[in-house]
Amino acid sequence: MDRPPDELGRVRACALVVVLKVWAWLDGDKGLHRYDDLDPSLDAHGSRRTVQRWFGRMLSHALAVQQAIRHAVIERSEPRPVETLFPGGLSPPEGLLRRPWRDPVAVSQLWRGFAMLLGGAVHLGVSTAVLLAEARGRMPDPTCPWLI
Repeated sequence: MDRPPDELGRVRACALVVVLKVWAWLDGDKGLHRYDDLDPSLDAHGSRRTVQRWFGRMLSHALAVQQAIRHAVIERSEPRPVETLFPGGLSPPEGLLRRPWRDPVAVSQLWRGFAMLLGGAVHLGVSTAVLLAEARGRMPDPTCPWLI
C-alpha cells in the first residue's frame, strides 16, 4: 500500500491535521486544554497531550519550518510580491506573546509559518495540503523529522 505524500511515518495523522491542531492551540487564547479546533471533525484526531507533543517536536525546527513555508508561498505568489498577501504583516496575537513559553522566539516563528501557510493558501486559491507538501519538500534536510 502506498502512503499519502504527507504521511508522517509513526504519526497516525497527516501533516495537515497536525498543523491545524497546533495552529488552533497557538492562535487561540484559551490554552492547550480549552482551545477550539478549527473544524469539529478534528476533535477525533490527537488528544491535547498529543498536540503538545507534536508542538514540542516542531518547535526545535521552527525557523526551518517558517522558512520552508515562506519559500513555498513566495514561489506560488510570483510574479506579485508576497507582501501583497499580508499587507499588515504577520504579528502573533497578543495572547500568544503573553504566555510563558520556554522559547518565545521559536513559538512566534512557528505561528508565523502557519499563518503564512493558511493565509497563503486562501489568498492564492491553493489547497493547504498541497502548499504544506511543497513546503515540506523545501526543508533543508528532507529526512528531518520535523513533525514526528
